[in-house]
Amino acid sequence: GGDIALKTSTGDYAFYGAANGNTNLYYNGLQKIRTASTGVVVTGGGSFSGNVEIATTGVTDNLLLTSTDTSASSAPDVVMYRNAAIADDDTLGVVEYKGRNGMVPSSTTPLLYNAIYSRIADASNNQSILTLSANKGNGSGAFTHAVNISAIGTNNSATGALLINPSSDFQLPQYNLDVDGTAYVSGTILIGGTTTLSTIANATIDTDKFLVSDSGVVKYRTGAQVLSDIGGAPAT
Repeated sequence: GGDIALKTSTGDYAFYGAANGNTNLYYNGLQKIRTASTGVVVTGGGSFSGNVEIATTGVTDNLLLTSTDTSASSAPDVVMYRNAAIADDDTLGVVEYKGRNGMVPSSTTPLLYNAIYSRIADASNNQSILTLSANKGNGSGAFTHAVNISAIGTNNSATGALLINPSSDFQLPQYNLDVDGTAYVSGTILIGGTTTLSTIANATIDTDKFLVSDSGVVKYRTGAQVLSDIGGAPAT
């Protein structure tokens, strides 16, 4: 009914279990694992060869990494490393956000609502894609890749690029900001470089409006105003 202790031939503790208290495991006399009323305390690192599942009913800080480092180095860090040869179209890792199906409340099958994918676009140039995905609906086409983020340009001097609404998992942006669809801006757009319009729709009626530059701001003038601006007069 008392404590239980196991020692090595050198006198170091290998195991110590206190009655109605902590249970401790040791390595070379140093405590590594200790049970407590709140769970388990591990001193040092850990290595797992299989899947790990953490089940909790808590609502905050379910997985908390705390660092006491005071240097300029980054810490704490979360690293996902795929230790194998890579090839085009490989997926290096995924962060998934799942929940119960809101459209089918009776279903217990988890629904994938959002995900972050890290992929290889071109292994020969170490070019990667970071994809942000979202879901709308309950069918086979509900889950979609909303944004692809990559780097474009020459190796070792590339620039960041973002493609909204890619047509495929591995579609790369062609410009620093690439929109494959409709873009709507409710505020002011400031363009510091050259603007190229590849297509301008033909007006189906005579709208009588002309685009002009007003101190670098694009505005429109009517035909009569343009004639007045250049000192002309309407044709007779």
